[in-house]
Amino acid sequence: MSIRGGRNPRDQARPMDPGAYEGADLPNWRASDGRGKPPPGRRPGRPPERRSLPGILKFGIFAVVLAAVVLVAGLTALRPLVQAAVVGWAWDNTSSFRLPFVADFVRADLGAALTNRETGAPDVVIFEVASGDSVAKVAGRLKAQGFVSSERAFIFTAIEANLAPALQAGQYLLRHDMTPAEVARALVEARVVTSTVDVTFREGIRLEQITAKLETVTSGVNPKDFYDLVEHPTAKLRADYPWLADIPPNASLEGFLYPATYKLVTSSNGPSTSRPQRTSCA
Repeated sequence: MSIRGGRNPRDQARPMDPGAYEGADLPNWRASDGRGKPPPGRRPGRPPERRSLPGILKFGIFAVVLAAVVLVAGLTALRPLVQAAVVGWAWDNTSSFRLPFVADFVRADLGAALTNRETGAPDVVIFEVASGDSVAKVAGRLKAQGFVSSERAFIFTAIEANLAPALQAGQYLLRHDMTPAEVARALVEARVVTSTVDVTFREGIRLEQITAKLETVTSGVNPKDFYDLVEHPTAKLRADYPWLADIPPNASLEGFLYPATYKLVTSSNGPSTSRPQRTSCA
């Protein structure tokens, strides 16, 4: 082996062993400044660094989330106290029922009273609203007469239904088995429009003639029902007139019909709303 240039054979370049540098992280010299060097500001063989959020921003996000959790937990624990305070204030300022969160608190406080149906008789009866009556005054009389069990439940329902502007003086058809919402709706839709008609029964006419007379007038009285009631008076009718208690159970009332002029009061929303009133003798 010869030595050239005074070099030791050990200093001569050795060929690369096959596979010696496979997978090695070698610099990429393709992107250079033209002189075989990598671009300024970039270290060969390393990917660009990713910037992370500043520490203060991370802490701010954490603080907001923590505050939200604490607030929700606090409101859940203190809800009964908050509800009691809001409800008490709301009943002193009923116009606040228009606010959704106030209405939610009041609704939760009233509970089943808003939907409870009264357990009275389903018979239709007359309820009168006087001129100048407010929703609160009407609520007091509704409770006194057994149409609602909770004044507050009716007032809240009436305010939500905007009853006050539509409430008018007059007579209304109600039942004692209604919910507060049904009562509020009836005080708008079930107003009674009354009318009267005078019918004269002269002395000595028979039941058939009286029935025929009723067929000639618009009185709201069904002639057939009238005839059947006179022929077979019910126990309720006998109880309404104590002086009928002495007649035999199966007796007709034909002889008890007093000759006179009667004012029959009728309504456009239902059956006769008043008993016949005798105005004069024939």
